[in-house]
Amino acid sequence: MGVVQRNGLVVVSYQKISKIDLHDKNPRIRSRNSFTIEVEEYIGALLERVERNLSAYGINFQGGIKGGSFEGRGIGGRYYVDGREITIHIDKKPPLVTIGFIKESIKASVFKV
Repeated sequence: MGVVQRNGLVVVSYQKISKIDLHDKNPRIRSRNSFTIEVEEYIGALLERVERNLSAYGINFQGGIKGGSFEGRGIGGRYYVDGREITIHIDKKPPLVTIGFIKESIKASVFKV
């Protein structure tokens, strides 16, 4: 975010913020829309299974072993992999669907065979 002072006024530029590509970084996003899952298996096999499970529900899944995104049926978000931890951030959801419900649904998808 750029902050410039002009004629005694502080002007904040949000243009710089919009250009940040969160997929190029591995931020440890901490918010009520984020959660972390610890996994024991090889991350590549797990992500293939998650993609199959989410696709069955009409949710598109894109990414790899470092991170990626998912979107469909009114839900969108991204994930970041750090060793055995997957941090998931929900960017978009229907108003009546709780983050808790989405979290449990994603966990079920991760651990579903």
